[in-house]
Parts: sequence; C-alpha cells; structure tokens
Amino acid sequence: MKHIFLFFFSLFYVGLFGQTPSISQGSQIDSDISHLNKEMVSSQNNYTSFSIKNKKITQELKDNTPDSLELHPEFGILPPDAPCNNCYELLDKRTPNKRQFVKYETDGSDKFYQQSYDNFNYTDANGMVRSRDNDLYTTNTTKLYSSWGQESTTSIDLNNSLLSINAFSSDLKFHKNLKLYVNTNNSKQLLHTADWSNASVGSDGGYVTNIFPGIDLEIIAKLGALKTNFIVNSSFIIPQGEFLVIEDDVELPFNTSYDLSNSYLNNDNLYVGRLDISDNTTNSSLFYVDGGLVTDSSYKANSSIALAYNLNANKVEYYVPLNYINDPSRVFPIYIDPLFTTTNTTAQGSILAGFLNFGGFVDGCDYFMSVATPINTTIVDILWKFDYRAQFGAPMADGGTLFFYNGCRSPMPITNWWYCNSPAGGNCNSGAGISTFGFFSSCVPAPQCASYNMNFQLEFFERYDFDNACGGPYIVPNSNWIMTVRGRTVQQTPVPSSSAGTTLCNLVSTTLTATGTFGVPPYTYSWTPGPIAGNPIVVNAPPNTSTTYTCTITDACGITATNSITINKNICLPITLKSFIAEALNNEEVELTWITESEINNDFFTIERSRDGENFEEVAIIPGAGNSNVSLTYKMKDQKPLNGVSYYRLKQTDFNGDYEYSSLIQVEINKQIDDVIIYPNPVGKIGYVAFNSTIDGLMELEILDMTGKKLGLTKHQITNGDNKVKFDTENLPEGMYFIRLKSGIETSSFKFTKN
Repeated sequence: MKHIFLFFFSLFYVGLFGQTPSISQGSQIDSDISHLNKEMVSSQNNYTSFSIKNKKITQELKDNTPDSLELHPEFGILPPDAPCNNCYELLDKRTPNKRQFVKYETDGSDKFYQQSYDNFNYTDANGMVRSRDNDLYTTNTTKLYSSWGQESTTSIDLNNSLLSINAFSSDLKFHKNLKLYVNTNNSKQLLHTADWSNASVGSDGGYVTNIFPGIDLEIIAKLGALKTNFIVNSSFIIPQGEFLVIEDDVELPFNTSYDLSNSYLNNDNLYVGRLDISDNTTNSSLFYVDGGLVTDSSYKANSSIALAYNLNANKVEYYVPLNYINDPSRVFPIYIDPLFTTTNTTAQGSILAGFLNFGGFVDGCDYFMSVATPINTTIVDILWKFDYRAQFGAPMADGGTLFFYNGCRSPMPITNWWYCNSPAGGNCNSGAGISTFGFFSSCVPAPQCASYNMNFQLEFFERYDFDNACGGPYIVPNSNWIMTVRGRTVQQTPVPSSSAGTTLCNLVSTTLTATGTFGVPPYTYSWTPGPIAGNPIVVNAPPNTSTTYTCTITDACGITATNSITINKNICLPITLKSFIAEALNNEEVELTWITESEINNDFFTIERSRDGENFEEVAIIPGAGNSNVSLTYKMKDQKPLNGVSYYRLKQTDFNGDYEYSSLIQVEINKQIDDVIIYPNPVGKIGYVAFNSTIDGLMELEILDMTGKKLGLTKHQITNGDNKVKFDTENLPEGMYFIRLKSGIETSSFKFTKN
C-alpha cells in the first residue's frame, strides 16, 4: 500500500470555442479602456461568487440601434471581452466572428472593430445573434447553476448531484451516482460513493470537498463544457489490484446510444479512442467522448498513456492501471483526461501550442486572422486577447505567445514574448485585452478612407514539447483569439482658440484657430457667420454683442467635425488694474493701495466703503493719471475706518463718464472703543464723551495739554454698547486740549477746545 496524490481529470465538453488573447506594453491606455491589461497575469478560478451583467441604456444607444433590436437580450449590455468601458455595441453589425463598438459622446467618431479567430457569437432559436459566455450564473432554482450565454447550456445541479449539457434539444447528464472501485481479476470492489454535501459554486465553476473521502472534485466551466478534475489527496490509500476505476452513471438523451466505431480495443480488452453518442434515427453524432490521457506531474517525455474505458449499460468506466500509478518513478498528482463534447460548435484545440527547443521559445505554431479596419479613420490602437492554461505539472512560464503585423513584432526586442513568468500551473490571462499599438504603429499604413484588411499572425509556444508537434497536452489555449482595431474619424477638439480671449473690448479683433485630429487629412475649414474659409482667421465681432463662431472641418473622405467658440464684445474702461489691497495700520487706520499697468482717459478713482458688502458710502476721490503706459501706484488712508469687518471697492471713472467697479476687498479693525464724540465742542465748564464699547470693564479718562502734560484723571465703569462719560473743565484756562481714553491695552486720543 502506498500514500499517493492522484488527480483524475475529465472534460465534458459541448462544442469547443476558439481562444483569444489581448495584451499591450508601452502604450498609453486612455480612460475608456482602463480596464484592459498591460501585461499577462495569472489567476485562480472563482468558485464562490458570480459576475453581474450591468445594463446601460442611453438615448445615444437607442438612436443607434434599430427598433427591432431593442428587444435583444443583450441590448445595453457589453459582451464578454468588450474592448472598452464607456462605449456601446452596434448590435446590427454582429456576425458570428465580428463586433463593432462606439465610444459614448463622440458622435460615432471613435470606433472599435473586433474580430475573433473562432466564433464568439451564435444565433439563438429566435434568430438573435448572441455573444458566447461560458460563465455560470444563479437560476430561479436553488442550487442549480447554468451557463446560458451559449447555444449549449452547461449546468451544475447540486440538488440532484450531477452535471449536464443541453444541445440539439437533448440533455446529456453525467457524474450521476459517481463510484470509486478497485478492479482485480475482472472483479470490482466498491470503495466509496460520491458525497456532494460540501460544495461551492461561482462564475468559473464549482468545487466539492471530499467527493470521496480524501478526494476533491473541481468543476471548471468552459464554453459548452464542464471540465472535471478529481483531486486525490495524500491520505488516500490505493488498495491492491489491477485497476482503479471511476464509474460514471451517464444519462443519455432520448433516442441516442453509444457508437464505438471510432474506438479500438487495447491489450487489456478495454476501449481507447473516441466514443460517440449518436442519434438512433439519423445515425449522426450529437456528443462524443474523445480519447484522453493518463499523465503524471513529472512534465517529461513518456510520462503519459492513453486513457482506457469500458461500457456497462449506460455507465462509462474509466480504468487506470495500478502498476502505472505505483511506478516508483511516478510524480504525483496523476491526471486522467477524457473529453465529453458535442458536434455543434468549434472543436477544442483549434489553436494549439507549438513545439520549441528546450529552454527557449524558438519555433511555435502559427495562426492567421485578417481584420477589417474602420472606414475613414486614423488607426489609434490595436488590441489582442489570448489566454492559455498550464496543466499536468507544467508551469505557466513554459507557455508564450508572439504577434506579428506587416513586418512588426509584438513584443520587442526579439528576446521577449508574452507570457506569465510563474513556476505554478494555472491560467495565464490577458484580461479584456492588451494594447500592442506601441509595437505595431510603425507598420500601420497612413490613414485611408476605405476599409482595408490588417493581417495578423499569432504564434503560440510551449517551451518543452516532447513530440515536436503542435498540440501538446501541457500548454493549452484558455480563450478565443480576438483582435480589436480602434479607429477615429476626424474630430475637432478642443474648441477653437481665440488669441485675445473670449471677452474683448469693442473694436478689438482676435485670431481664431481650429484644431483637427484623426480622420484622413488634409482638412478644409469653413467658418460661420461668414462663411469664411481657412484656418486661422481674424475676426472683429460687432460691438456690445455675443457672437458664436462655428468651424466645420472636412477631411479628405468628406467627413466633417464641428465646434464653436463665443466671442463677447463689451465697452471696456481704459485702465488695467494689476492689484487692489487694504491693510489695517495699528488698528486705527486702513491703508488702501492699488496699481495700474496702463491708463487711457482715466479721470478719477472713488474709494467706497461698506459694512455689509452691499450698501456702500464714498470715502475719498483720487484723481487718475489720464493716460499712462507705465505701472502707477496709488495710496490712500481711511483715518476713520469702520470698526469690525468692512469692505472696500474701487470705482474708476473715465473722462466721458463711463465707470467700472473693482472686486471687493475685506479688512478688519478690532477697536474696543469706537464712534467717539466730544460735545459740546468747544466745551464750557462741563463736557461729555459719547462712544460705543465692545467690552464691559474699567476705562480711564485723562485730560492733557498740548505738550502732553497730564491735567486730570478719572475712572469710569463702562458696558458693552453705547456709553456717555462726563468730564469737568471748570478750572482749565481757554485753549486746546486732548482727552485720552484707556481701555485694557487700547489707547485713543481726541482733541477738544475749552472756552
């Protein structure tokens, strides 16, 4: 007895599909295709969650879709491998292997033409051309998951513990009542029956832990196929005997039977080769089981044998020799690889990996595809998509691809290729696509009005291919090969420019310049109002108006692009104001400074002040310079500014009475005592000081002569708000005096006269 790690690998496949990668390096990917890859990346299959098909229906989409196709199931939904995010597909342009997309809000000028090596679309029973999608989705039935986006529906049914493929209105069910046996002297001993109780399912398939004790089941969703891997862990013990047997209770569709005409018996009296499932009335094959392999993980020559099977009523029994499994040179896990498929879709393996010299990518298998370009465009991007899978112990680093166009190679230099540099097996993905325009741009012809074919070549490699032929089992395609050509018809962005800006003084002219891009040069230009031909043009719009100038650019194909600019003409005052600032000085005064760069017929400036920014009062009038072509600086002090926050503006008046206001500026004075009034003035024997206070507290009132000598001091309690304080001057001779008010750290002085 030995502890081994055994891997059973089976593929039930209904119709195979071409595979497509798309990848780019060194090119700029704009925002609408930001979901594309820049390099190939490895990934793990998703067995726990499901993707969501987002629907976006806009008026632009409706305007460009025939009414009949608004009932299409995919109206407003981008198909798998769409080359853009902010775009929509022209459903009426679909063919089995072609699609067209338009970027939103470009008036149809930004186009993507996409083509596949194998068909990525099919026609459903209602005559609708649908995109193929192998992802599994939830259904209205709990624990039933189906990939309905294809002509052959594949399902994982956890309610009934089976898998199924529906094609030709026939339902093939398999992996029912799975059993594991050991066979000795033509006698089978039952080891285990299948247990599906611990299963999870996601968009890429499902995973059943301990389908047999110590053995897991992996189910990979493919286009028209469910590929199943039995993974036996190291705790599983192989009993003594001749063969390990997996028994699959297959439920054949009505009126079908097995056909062994394409198979033969081996030395153990077991069948090897293709097993057909045919219609009994027409004798045509609907499904078939292709001959598979048994291979270990040594990834070396002579490590594989043909997979043998036997029929027991409807049951298919797969036989694996125990002497193969127990061979001391064997490297685990071991893979058992049959293939179930239908005959109504492309055969799997239409793209096969090529043979190479050991250690390097030298010679691969070549595939060719001709893609039509969008008409009347400049080609601005070329995208490719193609994924591969490394299996049976092969690392992803041993697969690789190259692309060629018109003498250009992607990638460069010639020592590079597209691949996943990983020692692990699994999927090497190109995502929704990779731009290769940076490698091909020098080989792309000049823009043309007519569509032309771009002839692309894919070279697919396997670093170690032991039979030096295409189609080794280790590196296999995992997607369709898709090429996308992006073209743009003539566009006029940004809007035309104006040399003098868009707001001009009356009688001032400006130069308008339009910019054309893409399409097929040379361009012609026509402007309205006018019409005026040429580019750039000089215009002088009528005074006191807003005039919109529209330029129509026509390329060599007769395709047009328009854009507009509006020029506003106003009465302009004859100064250029460089700056206008206000500064509080010692919390007593506000100094205003403004600078003009030039003046023409400038009569005077008026300084205006406001407490609320809406109601203004005049503070001062300052004469202007009249005419000046040099920078001039003006200053003015407001000696009685408003307490708190206030606003100033500058009014400039011309000799003819025209005037213009500056923007508002703000300044703040924080005085505790403000609005001081001494009365009567001149003062007799008794005088009064009225003022506004912003605080409660003690204030000192001093009387000083003109030399600053103190003549008297009184103290007064004041409150926030209006206050009035009495002072005595009976003993003072006639003359001029000062009153000084002290509150906290603030001191203010005021002059009065004694009679």
